[in-house]
Amino acid sequence: MKWLYTWLAILQFAWMNLKRNRMTTGVSSSIIMVVLWLFGGWLQASHWLDTWLRPYRESFILYVYLMEGADDGQRVAVERWLHESPLVRTWQFISPAEARRRFVEMFPEFQSLMDSLQTNPLPAHYEVRLAPERVEAQSLRRLAASLQRLPGVAGVDYQQWWVERLATLFRVVQWGGLVVGGVLAVMALFTVANVIRLSFFARREEVQILSLLGAHPWHVRLPFYLEGVLLGLLGSLLAATLWFLSLQGANWYLRKLTMAYWSVQVQLPVLYSIGQWILGAGVILGLLGAVLALWMMRAEGTA
Repeated sequence: MKWLYTWLAILQFAWMNLKRNRMTTGVSSSIIMVVLWLFGGWLQASHWLDTWLRPYRESFILYVYLMEGADDGQRVAVERWLHESPLVRTWQFISPAEARRRFVEMFPEFQSLMDSLQTNPLPAHYEVRLAPERVEAQSLRRLAASLQRLPGVAGVDYQQWWVERLATLFRVVQWGGLVVGGVLAVMALFTVANVIRLSFFARREEVQILSLLGAHPWHVRLPFYLEGVLLGLLGSLLAATLWFLSLQGANWYLRKLTMAYWSVQVQLPVLYSIGQWILGAGVILGLLGAVLALWMMRAEGTA
């Protein structure tokens, strides 16, 4: 039980330091709150994008068109390549007659036009379905280029313009969030470090007395590490609350908007595990801020 009382005393010491410097504690926790709120929004946006685009990725089809005079040997070579490619999940060969039948079923108003033609203009082709996690611009470009070089292949179509726009959207969300979050995280780190430094200088005499009495350096520094953790935890709790309220407000506004114009309720999916990420990131951010503060003071020779 002695160790429990010791930890409680250290925790109380750290908490009293935060209460003593209310203004700096409030500013630091507010900056951490904003950083982690944006972090949670970034994770939520990435989750939404993945959820909304998953059906598209699962139904994505790449078309490999064959030349008019392609023989069985060339078809076998194309099928062997598709079978060996790790990107390809399934494929299906569509003959010109089957392509014509599908076209007429999809556009019955053009049946008379197709009947009037002496030849079938629709080429034989393969409908290739890819693994959903492999539907991205760079891998598709390499896949299309490799297929295009095979003998008997006339062309490859995979709606490149749409895939490129999706890739751009993902890059904007990912890199934009990382850059903004990184800048704010550095600000939060130095703010936490300054709070710890102020707390250290306010209790410098007590620290010196403990050192003279033979206290281990870790016993002296541990309260300040805990102070950083508490500061990060406070900011992360505020951020998690703000993140949850923001999502509820966005859902309320979206339901009101869609019901007014389309009479349809739209509910944004909420990933509650993001709250755990926010809390964990807050603790890590506070601890790193305390480590940075003590490292800076040791470098300056003040600790």
